[in-house]
Amino acid sequence: MIQLTSAQIFQKYHKKSIDRISCINYLKAIIKIAQETKIRKYSLRLLDNLYGKDQEWFHFLEFLILTEEEETVRLKAIKIILKKFLNKATDIITWTYTNVKSFHNILHLYRWLAKSPEPQAKILIKSMEKEVGNNFLKRFKISAKEAMGLELIQRIIDDKEGYLKEQNEPIYFDYTINYSIHNNHIKTIEIRNVRIDTYEVFTFFDHLKEFFQWGWQTYKEKYYWIYKIKQLEYLEMDGLTTMKEIVGLNRMKNLKKLVLWKSGFKKIEGLTGLEKLEILDLSENHIEKIEGLDSLKNLKKLYLGLNKINQIEGLTNLKKLQALSLGGNKIGQIKNLQMLKNLKRLYLANNRIMEISGLDSLRSLEKLDLSYNYLTEFKGLDGLEHLEMLILEENYFPKEIIENREHIKEKLSLKRLNFENNMSKNLMWKKQNKEKKMEEYYKKTPKEYWCC
Repeated sequence: MIQLTSAQIFQKYHKKSIDRISCINYLKAIIKIAQETKIRKYSLRLLDNLYGKDQEWFHFLEFLILTEEEETVRLKAIKIILKKFLNKATDIITWTYTNVKSFHNILHLYRWLAKSPEPQAKILIKSMEKEVGNNFLKRFKISAKEAMGLELIQRIIDDKEGYLKEQNEPIYFDYTINYSIHNNHIKTIEIRNVRIDTYEVFTFFDHLKEFFQWGWQTYKEKYYWIYKIKQLEYLEMDGLTTMKEIVGLNRMKNLKKLVLWKSGFKKIEGLTGLEKLEILDLSENHIEKIEGLDSLKNLKKLYLGLNKINQIEGLTNLKKLQALSLGGNKIGQIKNLQMLKNLKRLYLANNRIMEISGLDSLRSLEKLDLSYNYLTEFKGLDGLEHLEMLILEENYFPKEIIENREHIKEKLSLKRLNFENNMSKNLMWKKQNKEKKMEEYYKKTPKEYWCC
């Protein structure tokens, strides 16, 4: 009989070919000897249907939790106990969060307890937070819930290191995790070079305002947990390489700064409702068109550098915009900026611009960067009375303009004028090497500079 599958055995029971006790024993045997986790979990589910709330079933599940090595099978047993035997389960649940180090087990257990309306579940949650977060409670004056969140983050890292050691692979990443605490609450979490398997751990921080993660690829299905941290004001992430679109962020109504670098985005969308947003940085993506920004009426800084944009458009409603970065795109003409009366910094380096135009209405402009373009004539700047810094390096201005740069600087009342590396002897060579030079430029220049 044991050669039959779990489903076949259960079917025989329904057809009354075997009795209930025999069916239970066969399924228990499968749980003990089966190699595949799916088969064992399915057998547990069938047993749950057979047992109901029998005391014998509780003891079997309890024994399984204490002895089982396979994490997902243990989790299945824990879930059944919480559902059917919560009032009896205090000891086994306490043992679980005290002795089991797996952050997956702890996280799932906490989630299931949080969903339960039973008073016993609330008591267990408070006890669990104190026990799991004990190390951090000793170090910081924070809530037990936040301390538990910090402990789970640490366990994620320990789990990664443990896995690499088991596989005899070198632990090659240098990670950093920084926290800031304000009024006895975690306000900021900054993570670098750590891949987080589930962002659910960050829902433990009810007062979290700022979250930063850099240096590791993040998968789409893991990223969705971020939406639940609705009180966030600053969110910075990179490496969302599996994502092709921006979705769900419109639920985060308190966002003031959003930075999503080096990801797979091809389109600006999903930002409707972010009325408090002041800074948006979508640099180093695959965006082809400026769109989807009409509702961001309080936006002050927009960074869209290193994308695939070929036209300036979609900025009409951004009347409070002060800084605009469009460097490293495919823009051929300066236009559609007339409504940006408050714009102070404009970065258009490394594009395909051949003429300075479309700037007449930008009376507040203080800094303009048009380096690494194809400019040959110096015009279109007379009305910019507040302009202080003008960067025009790596263009094609003739010799007479270069030699007259001090006069130009004085005439425009500039504090800085950069005409470096203009008028190469071999223009064809210069065009061919432009991309290579720009790569070197970005490497040696801090991002805060080329992003205005």
